[in-house]
Amino acid sequence: ETKIAALEESLARIDEKTSNVSDDNQEKIISEMNDRSHRARNVILYKVPETGGNNVILKKEHDDTKIKTIISVAGLASDDLVTFFRLGKSSNNLRPIKLVLRNKDL
Repeated sequence: ETKIAALEESLARIDEKTSNVSDDNQEKIISEMNDRSHRARNVILYKVPETGGNNVILKKEHDDTKIKTIISVAGLASDDLVTFFRLGKSSNNLRPIKLVLRNKDL
Protein backbone atom coordinates (compact mmCIF):
# COMPACT_ATOMS: atom_id res chain seq x y z
CA GLU A 1 0.00 0.00 0.00
CA THR A 2 2.81 2.45 0.80
CA LYS A 3 4.45 1.72 -2.53
CA ILE A 4 1.19 2.44 -4.34
CA ALA A 5 0.73 5.69 -2.42
CA ALA A 6 4.31 6.72 -3.17
CA LEU A 7 3.83 5.94 -6.87
CA GLU A 8 0.57 7.91 -6.96
CA GLU A 9 2.27 10.86 -5.26
CA SER A 10 5.18 10.67 -7.71
CA LEU A 11 2.78 10.54 -10.64
CA ALA A 12 0.90 13.57 -9.31
CA ARG A 13 4.17 15.55 -9.09
CA ILE A 14 5.11 14.57 -12.64
CA ASP A 15 1.68 15.66 -13.90
CA GLU A 16 2.06 19.00 -12.11
CA LYS A 17 5.52 19.60 -13.58
CA THR A 18 4.30 18.68 -17.06
CA SER A 19 1.42 21.11 -16.72
CA ASN A 20 3.78 23.92 -15.66
CA VAL A 21 6.15 23.23 -18.56
CA SER A 22 3.22 23.18 -20.97
CA ASP A 23 2.00 26.57 -19.68
CA ASP A 24 5.50 28.04 -20.06
CA ASN A 25 5.78 26.70 -23.61
CA GLN A 26 2.40 28.15 -24.53
CA GLU A 27 3.43 31.56 -23.21
CA LYS A 28 6.69 31.41 -25.19
CA ILE A 29 4.85 30.41 -28.36
CA ILE A 30 2.30 33.20 -27.97
CA SER A 31 5.08 35.70 -27.30
CA GLU A 32 6.99 34.53 -30.38
CA MET A 33 3.86 34.78 -32.54
CA ASN A 34 3.18 38.33 -31.33
CA ASP A 35 6.79 39.30 -31.98
CA ARG A 36 6.71 37.88 -35.52
CA SER A 37 3.41 39.59 -36.22
CA HIS A 38 4.87 42.91 -35.10
CA ARG A 39 8.04 42.44 -37.18
CA ALA A 40 6.09 41.42 -40.29
CA ARG A 41 5.61 45.13 -41.05
CA ASN A 42 9.36 45.77 -41.16
CA VAL A 43 11.38 45.99 -44.37
CA ILE A 44 15.18 46.30 -44.42
CA LEU A 45 16.79 48.09 -47.37
CA TYR A 46 20.47 47.57 -48.14
CA LYS A 47 22.94 49.59 -50.22
CA VAL A 48 20.90 52.81 -50.16
CA PRO A 49 23.43 55.64 -50.62
CA GLU A 50 24.09 57.67 -47.50
CA THR A 51 25.16 61.31 -47.52
CA GLY A 52 28.41 62.16 -45.79
CA GLY A 53 28.98 64.81 -43.19
CA ASN A 54 27.87 65.29 -39.63
CA ASN A 55 24.65 67.24 -40.17
CA VAL A 56 21.90 64.94 -38.91
CA ILE A 57 19.12 67.03 -40.44
CA LEU A 58 20.67 66.89 -43.93
CA LYS A 59 21.22 63.14 -43.58
CA LYS A 60 17.57 62.62 -42.57
CA GLU A 61 16.32 64.78 -45.47
CA HIS A 62 18.55 62.86 -47.90
CA ASP A 63 17.25 59.52 -46.62
CA ASP A 64 13.67 60.84 -46.73
CA THR A 65 14.06 61.74 -50.41
CA LYS A 66 15.57 58.34 -51.23
CA ILE A 67 12.86 56.46 -49.30
CA LYS A 68 10.05 58.42 -51.00
CA THR A 69 11.54 57.53 -54.38
CA ILE A 70 11.83 53.85 -53.46
CA ILE A 71 8.29 53.75 -52.07
CA SER A 72 6.93 55.43 -55.20
CA VAL A 73 8.72 52.96 -57.49
CA ALA A 74 7.38 50.08 -55.37
CA GLY A 75 3.83 51.35 -55.90
CA LEU A 76 3.20 52.30 -52.28
CA ALA A 77 1.68 55.52 -50.97
CA SER A 78 3.74 57.73 -48.68
CA ASP A 79 1.20 57.26 -45.88
CA ASP A 80 1.89 53.49 -45.98
CA LEU A 81 5.20 54.27 -44.26
CA VAL A 82 5.07 54.76 -40.49
CA THR A 83 8.75 55.53 -39.94
CA PHE A 84 12.26 54.72 -41.11
CA PHE A 85 15.77 54.92 -39.70
CA ARG A 86 19.32 53.79 -40.37
CA LEU A 87 20.56 50.77 -38.45
CA GLY A 88 23.90 50.85 -36.66
CA LYS A 89 26.46 53.55 -36.08
CA SER A 90 27.76 55.85 -38.78
CA SER A 91 30.81 54.38 -40.49
CA ASN A 92 32.44 54.14 -43.89
CA ASN A 93 30.10 51.28 -44.81
CA LEU A 94 26.55 51.82 -46.02
CA ARG A 95 24.13 51.25 -43.18
CA PRO A 96 20.83 49.48 -43.91
CA ILE A 97 17.55 51.36 -43.53
CA LYS A 98 14.67 49.86 -41.58
CA LEU A 99 11.21 50.79 -42.85
CA VAL A 100 8.15 50.23 -40.67
CA LEU A 101 5.02 49.94 -42.78
CA ARG A 102 1.46 50.58 -41.66
CA ASN A 103 0.31 47.15 -42.82
CA LYS A 104 2.18 43.88 -43.37
CA ASP A 105 0.16 43.09 -46.50
CA LEU A 106 1.57 45.96 -48.57
